[in-house]
Amino acid sequence: MRGYGARRWSLCLLFLIATQAIAAIELTSAEPRRSIVAAGETLTDDADRIDLASAIVAPGWQASAHHSLLLGPGHGDLWFHVRLHNTDQHSLARVLEIDSAMGQHVSIALLDDQGRWITGLLSGGRPFAARAIPFRHPTLAFSLLPDRHADLYLHVHSDTGLPQSVPLVLWSPAGFNHHLHSDDIQYGLYFGILTALILYNLFLFISLTEAVFAWYAVYATALMFWDLIRCGYASEYLWPTHPTWNIAVTGVLVPVALFAFIRFSLHYLDIPARQKDALRWSFWLSLLCLLDVLPFIAGDAWLSDQIVLPLLVLVAVFFGLLALRAYHARQRHALYYFVASALLLSGLLWRQATLMGWNEHIRWAHIALQWDFVSAMLIFALGLAWRLRQQDEQGLPDELMNATQIGAHLEAQVRERTQELEKSRQMLLSLAITDELTGAYNRRHFNEVLRLECQRRRRSPQSITLCLVDVDHFKSYNDRYGHPAGDAALVALAQALRSRLRRAGDRLFRLGGEEFALLLEIDNGSKARDFAESLRASIKAMQYPHADSPDGFLSASFGILHLSASASTMEFEELYAATDALLYLAKARGRDCVETQWR
Repeated sequence: MRGYGARRWSLCLLFLIATQAIAAIELTSAEPRRSIVAAGETLTDDADRIDLASAIVAPGWQASAHHSLLLGPGHGDLWFHVRLHNTDQHSLARVLEIDSAMGQHVSIALLDDQGRWITGLLSGGRPFAARAIPFRHPTLAFSLLPDRHADLYLHVHSDTGLPQSVPLVLWSPAGFNHHLHSDDIQYGLYFGILTALILYNLFLFISLTEAVFAWYAVYATALMFWDLIRCGYASEYLWPTHPTWNIAVTGVLVPVALFAFIRFSLHYLDIPARQKDALRWSFWLSLLCLLDVLPFIAGDAWLSDQIVLPLLVLVAVFFGLLALRAYHARQRHALYYFVASALLLSGLLWRQATLMGWNEHIRWAHIALQWDFVSAMLIFALGLAWRLRQQDEQGLPDELMNATQIGAHLEAQVRERTQELEKSRQMLLSLAITDELTGAYNRRHFNEVLRLECQRRRRSPQSITLCLVDVDHFKSYNDRYGHPAGDAALVALAQALRSRLRRAGDRLFRLGGEEFALLLEIDNGSKARDFAESLRASIKAMQYPHADSPDGFLSASFGILHLSASASTMEFEELYAATDALLYLAKARGRDCVETQWR
């Protein structure tokens, strides 16, 4: 134990010496999101031999030149350091998101300004269930004390040597929840469209027995699974106990997707047997795609990646030229092919530029790549529809007209899926404004509604009544009976308050802890006072035992402010502060009472 203590104090001393001149990122509660890589410094650790104590005093730290950590040949192991400063006067909760799902090994240490350990995270190669936060990317939740510094050290290691971009983002809890919900909606729509297109073309293949539809479905399926891996959903839903499968499956999916694209292109562009040179080139390109799997199987993922990018460009240029020649031969659907291929190629090249550090708009690159894929697959589908029309005009057998009926059926499925997504969106919006425990509206929605009411009152004078409610001696209630009992008491109190609301515009909010707010449609101050007294009486009538309360039962204090239509206007902050002052006056009077004011 003596040796351990000496080592720990040595680490603290080294930490204090090493971090004196480092500028800090200033964090405030008003900032929901912050990308932190550009503000930090990196240290290359190619041999993976530097531990935390050595990294703190290592001389090779350099200011980060990018907005994400770049891994690849020659820099597969990196240390990253950034100093954080909580400038607020209260503790600040934050969630660190490692915005990558490709199986890197990440270890994090968060040290306070004395070099003491606050928290840490180890991810990569671990099952999804081991994550503290069940999210598709590794995340770490922590809290910073008021006006204090903390140093974040992160070590990231990649076994593959593949180019990888690893952004690091700090979220506020509310910002992270919003990010989670908006991502679910966006990706639900994205994967829903891809799934509908795949099913549509499978139906066409079954009905028409044309290979072009089957190759379209294979290609789109490979793209979709590759994106499920890239976005982290594969680790969450497909193989949660085998996160290292992400790299293994990707190494097979990419050549398969490219091979399927070549076969799809041959059928789509109707390359005739007499064009022997084109068929010969297509054969060799297909063979190269299949052989590209071999280096990956042999354990050289980097070599496989170096082969696939020029191969992809070669395939795109080759079939792009064939598409232009087909368009000049009056094959209108070839133009759809050319535009869709250009979209796919631009998206993939933009992604490659991001991995190499040439493009700093990382989040936009991810979004653009997804919608490039969807747009390209939709354009391919339109081209196939035009191709079917051309074949029909040239005397296609009547049986192929069944494709129209299948298309109508699939359109109905897409419409149904869109309606389901809209229902999901509405449900997520409801969850975003509701307090999970009590079912009342949450603080965020309270701020929005009260601001709107104040603005509306400025435009057209009308009365407004705000009531703040605080449960008396609630901390001692939790200490005596436990937090589960405290939660049950809050639920019962919210139900009692809600049961008294009769008017359509009356709304109940939970502002946090034991504090509630009511926005009431009452036209004069005396009615507001009487209504608040009835609310106080309904809480007492519950007779919830509370041994630390003077009369032995749970009670609450009320502050209520009524502004008539003729009263002067007040901003949101003024109205809330004035009502809060009334609540504190009720507390000072001995609690379990109502303090009212009307103007």
